Amino acid sequence: MLADADVRARIALDFVAVQVAITDDGFPGYAPALSLFRWGYESQWWAKFGYTMTVICDPDGSYPLGWSGDGRRQVFWESAAYQPDRFLSFLERSLECRRMQRSILESGLSGKDKDRLLKALLATAFDVPDAHVEWFLDRDGREIRLSGGDR
Repeated sequence: MLADADVRARIALDFVAVQVAITDDGFPGYAPALSLFRWGYESQWWAKFGYTMTVICDPDGSYPLGWSGDGRRQVFWESAAYQPDRFLSFLERSLECRRMQRSILESGLSGKDKDRLLKALLATAFDVPDAHVEWFLDRDGREIRLSGGDR
């Protein structure tokens, strides 16, 4: 993806790129937002052979804002991991998610209401049902920072 000049320019403008080689180093403790992907990695036999995907996190690395989609060759035409126009759209959606996350965190809402909205934002960003977000947070995502309200 970095071969595309528009993608490189957009990343340089609004993002800090960090490469994490999960297959070599495991999931880093400094980026709890990546715990969202641990289950998929551990449960999919083919993931151990390597594939690519991009995950956008908040500046703390504690809240996932978006992912480029599955990087397997079988989904080449659908995945933002391989299509520059889709990747640019993915970057824009991730920035919008960050703006919404920041607005929620800075609002005067209670911690419980903030957490409810942040969970809904995760469901929207990753195109999964709210119940799936709840299941994940209870199972593997305890490191993901919401607002500090009760889960």
